[in-house]
Amino acid sequence: MNVYYTVQRTLMVVPTIMGITMITFFLLKALPGDPAYGLAGERADAEVIARFSQEFGNNASVAAQYVGYLKLLVRGEFGHSYYTNRRVAEDLAEKLPRTFQLACAALCVAAGCGIGIGVVMAVFRGRLIDRCCLMLTATFIAMPVFWLGLLLMYVFCFVLKLLPPAGSDGGRLMFLVLPASTLGVHAAASLARITRASMIDVLAQPYITTARAKGLPAAGVILRHALKNALIPVITMIGLDFGSFLNGAVLTETIFGWDGIGRYAVEGVFRRDYPVVLGCVLIGAVLFVVVNLVVDLTYALCDPRIRHSKKM
Repeated sequence: MNVYYTVQRTLMVVPTIMGITMITFFLLKALPGDPAYGLAGERADAEVIARFSQEFGNNASVAAQYVGYLKLLVRGEFGHSYYTNRRVAEDLAEKLPRTFQLACAALCVAAGCGIGIGVVMAVFRGRLIDRCCLMLTATFIAMPVFWLGLLLMYVFCFVLKLLPPAGSDGGRLMFLVLPASTLGVHAAASLARITRASMIDVLAQPYITTARAKGLPAAGVILRHALKNALIPVITMIGLDFGSFLNGAVLTETIFGWDGIGRYAVEGVFRRDYPVVLGCVLIGAVLFVVVNLVVDLTYALCDPRIRHSKKM
C-alpha cells in the first residue's frame, strides 16, 4: 500500500475533527435561550438562574468557553451532564458498545442483502426477477425508516408475536433483530441498486468478454473478475452507511427503545444538555471520519491505480 497516501489521509483526520467541534460548539451557543432556565424553571429567581449559569460556565465569553472545552477534551473528558451530573464520558462508554453492536448487525444485513440482490439484478438484467427487485428496492428506498420500523414492529411483535417490541436487554439477539433489520433493509435497497449499476458497467468491459471466451465458469467470472472491480462505489456506500449507523440511528433507537448514542443524543437535545450533545456529536464525528479513513485505505487494496500512485 502507498505509504504517502496512507499518511496523507490519516493527517487529514485531525483538522476535520477540530473543525467539527468548533462549528458544533459555536452553533449550540448561538441557539436562543439558556439551559439554566430549563433546569431551574422559568419561574425561578434571577439569583438561582445566575448561579446555574455560573456553574455551567455560561457567564464567560463563547471563545473562553470553547478553550475550556478543548482543555477538557485534552484530558479525555466531555464534561458533566447538566441534569444527571454524571460524566458524559462514562455514559458514552456505556452506550457506544450498544450502538456499535446495532451498527454491525445492520451492516451485515445491508451488505449481505444489498450486494447479493444487486449481483442477481445485474446478471439477470431486463428479466422478470430484475424488474421485481427494482420495484422492491424502490419501495424500500421511498419508505421512511420510522414507518418501516413501525411496520416491522406491528407484524413481528403484535401479529406474529415472535419478537419483543422494544428494549435492549443487554444486547440480546431477540431485541436486536428488529432495529438491525429496520436499518439494514433500508440501506440494502440503495446498496442493491448501486451494485447493480456498477456490475452492469463492469460486465460490459472487454476483459469480461475475454474471460468468458476462455471458457471460465460463469460464477468465477462474476465473482472473481466482475464483482471485485465493481466494489469501489459499493465500498463507498457501505462506509457511509456504517458511519451513519455508528453516529446513532436516532429514529430507530428511539422507536425500539435501544439504549444507544442516538437515543442519548435525542434526550440531550430535548433537555438542552449541551455537554451531552457535544459529546455525542464529537464521538459521532470521530467514528464517521475513522470509517471514511478505513474506506479510503480500502480503495488502495481494491484498485491498483491508487496503490501504486505517488500523488493523490
